[in-house]
Amino acid sequence: MTLSDRLFDAGEFYAAGLFEFPGRGAFYRYSNAIRRHFERAALTPYDGGRLYPCGRGVYYTAGSAVHPSFSYTFDCDLRRLQETAPFAVEAMRGECDRLPGFPSGHTIGGGGYTHSFINYPRILAEGLCGYRARVEALADTEFRAGLLLVLDGIETYLRRCIAHLREQSADGALIAALEALPVRPPQTLYEALVCWNFVYYADGCDNIGRLDANLLPYWRGEDATALFRELFTHVDANDGWSGALGPDCNALTIQCIDAIHGIRRPNLQLRVTGNTPDEVWEAVYRSLATSCGQPALYNEALFQRELAKHFPEIPAEDRARLSFGGCTETMLEGISNVGSDDGGLHTALVFERFMRGPFAEGKYADFETLYRDFCALIRGEVVKMLEEVTAFRKARALYRPQPVRTLFIDDCIDRGRDFNDGGARYAWSVANVSGFVNAVDSLLAIRTLVYEQALYTPEAFLTALDGRDEEFLARARRCPCWGVDDDRADALGADLAEQIYTA
Repeated sequence: MTLSDRLFDAGEFYAAGLFEFPGRGAFYRYSNAIRRHFERAALTPYDGGRLYPCGRGVYYTAGSAVHPSFSYTFDCDLRRLQETAPFAVEAMRGECDRLPGFPSGHTIGGGGYTHSFINYPRILAEGLCGYRARVEALADTEFRAGLLLVLDGIETYLRRCIAHLREQSADGALIAALEALPVRPPQTLYEALVCWNFVYYADGCDNIGRLDANLLPYWRGEDATALFRELFTHVDANDGWSGALGPDCNALTIQCIDAIHGIRRPNLQLRVTGNTPDEVWEAVYRSLATSCGQPALYNEALFQRELAKHFPEIPAEDRARLSFGGCTETMLEGISNVGSDDGGLHTALVFERFMRGPFAEGKYADFETLYRDFCALIRGEVVKMLEEVTAFRKARALYRPQPVRTLFIDDCIDRGRDFNDGGARYAWSVANVSGFVNAVDSLLAIRTLVYEQALYTPEAFLTALDGRDEEFLARARRCPCWGVDDDRADALGADLAEQIYTA
């Protein structure tokens, strides 16, 4: 038996597909892996609703050690694999090791993580049949062959869902809407929402997209609040992520806001303008009163201004796709690949090392010299983090394709390039900065207590800090701090931010 055959027998369907054709290129192999997973992974039981799939997403239902991931292409639990298929551990470890890690430890909030939005409006407009036609029109390459495998897998998953619904005597309208997906685009709001829910699951349950804008062409005045709420419960069941509403608000904007009452996910963001209607604001207040914190409010004019400033090459019609994926990182729905988060500068960790090193050694006669050296250190750490991100992205482009996103995000098909290898129309990176205020307030305390008031030597300062000396802590609390309208504190914080963001 081949390695692939043994993995199929062990229930490791994704890994079996990955090693089924060892002589083929990475894109073909990973396309085959997701196809095999779609063909065999367990379906979640139908819950009687008007949308299916439901419950936990198919990426996670096989109970396997290796399964698809919308961010990293696959997730692998080598300890679990040692139990399910010990004969495959070394081969799978080899796949994992193709990507470098992040030895600096600057991964607060993410390390090479990538959320995205598939192109929901194009999927609705063209249907799965339109995507198949576009792929079949490509030159006969492994890229084309791989995408056809992905489409085969998605359509097999769809047929399995329909068969399950028939077994459960589900509503005929739901079955009919799903049966239409590979044949024609949706024609009604209900069909569009059935399609939306299905491709959300096929993509791995990441971001939900701009529902009000993209569904408006299918709306005929009906109240779909209950359907939106059902969709949101599916997102919540998968710890799913985000979607934007507005800025051109309509009746569906209000229905989406009313549907989110008391639900933690998705993170809805309302793009607010000076013309946001009163009835939308009233819906916002109703929702916030349920303590769900939804929707978050985004200043549309400022975001558009900054997008135009930093990305002048992006035309206004593409900037209109502004969305906030994952933990609300800035993206353009259906046309962008945004590292989110690609890395996370651990400012507090850098300061801790500096405080226990050069500061503890008593190297500095004045605060200005200390601060200069700390800024040099933090800027060096930023460069180190970015070098790690760059190395990760280069390796990912070679060894870790993302076939589903390549299918559903523009302009991958037209360019003939994988999503992780420059296929998306736009690409940028988001890096988190954590512990920033901790570092600022610590610097302010050192400046005040050691250099201005001369109450402590560096050694005494650290001794009092480590011993949680009550007098020391009381003095530290009286020091200037960030965020309370102290001009000197704010000036230091602003300068440190400038040092980090321009490194």
